[in-house]
Amino acid sequence: MSLVLHKVTAAVPGLMLEVSTECGPGVTAVFGPSGAGKTTVLEWVAGLRAPTGGVIQLGDRVLHDSGRKISVPARLRGIGYVPQDLALFPHLSVRENLGYGRPAAAAPGFDRVVEVLELPTLLGRGIAALSGGERQRVALGRALLAGPRLLLLDEPLAGLDAPLKARLIPFLARIRDEFRLPMLLVTHDRYEVLALADRLIVLLAGRVAQAGTVREVFQRPANLAVAGLLAVETVQPGRIERRAEGLAVVRVGSVALTAVAGDLPAGAREVFVCIRAEDVILLGATGAAASARNRLPGVVRSVADTGPLVRVELDCGFPLVVALTRPACADLELRPGATVTALIKAPHLHLIPR
Repeated sequence: MSLVLHKVTAAVPGLMLEVSTECGPGVTAVFGPSGAGKTTVLEWVAGLRAPTGGVIQLGDRVLHDSGRKISVPARLRGIGYVPQDLALFPHLSVRENLGYGRPAAAAPGFDRVVEVLELPTLLGRGIAALSGGERQRVALGRALLAGPRLLLLDEPLAGLDAPLKARLIPFLARIRDEFRLPMLLVTHDRYEVLALADRLIVLLAGRVAQAGTVREVFQRPANLAVAGLLAVETVQPGRIERRAEGLAVVRVGSVALTAVAGDLPAGAREVFVCIRAEDVILLGATGAAASARNRLPGVVRSVADTGPLVRVELDCGFPLVVALTRPACADLELRPGATVTALIKAPHLHLIPR
């Protein structure tokens, strides 16, 4: 089942929002900075806010059509919505919150939802006695038990610390995998996108800046603004020296790199070279031969533990950021001043026209 938004518009404070996009099965993430209009898009789909123009269609059913004066009430759309504030009832128990407004027929089994979200021991508790993560799971369970055709999640992990996020992501993944329910996930956290989403819509200043599979968007951002939003660690200006057989040789400072030219315009000469930190392989200074086209001698400038990975900054004739696991960093004995060799395959360099 697909969700289609066609020229859906509305004026929100400080922004004119216009969205045309399509979301298929699986999880589609709506990604962007605060104020880009992400929550408004969810409210349009849920029926909580009426756009001033455009068409919204879920499967074969039109939910909103400004031209034909169609606007299906929120309660009749068959959509589950988990807002940022969760909207749980504090005077009801967990069991009563889960059963609130539940239709008898269409919903998944109560016991199955409770099992997937690991809620059995919480059913008799009040909402005030729950942790933030437990409340989030109750809100997800209530939305699932309403039997929706589409599940909307607005910043489901916002405000939670890193360990709690790490514990909750598997619950969202289980919902995705167990119930096969299309989901629209609003987030500004790229790690949530990488962990959960199949498709990605990047929203910037009220417009869809790029849409595609998560892999496509992260590996080949459409422009510098999208690359910056996705936190591509290395972005350097370069100049195309020559192109042949689908490859381009681009000079960054004193270094010549080989990249896949891809959809780069034929006349483009000035570009930005984008390299994701996880796409760089490090060897010791006398590393063995490898198939990577770009083999760059470098000097370690800094090593910083950033949580799951270690961030290493190199000088390879231009600044280059690398992300490594702790064991890899230890094996290479990385420290400021150490010499290394960085390997980057041509497909892992993305060129954006300047």
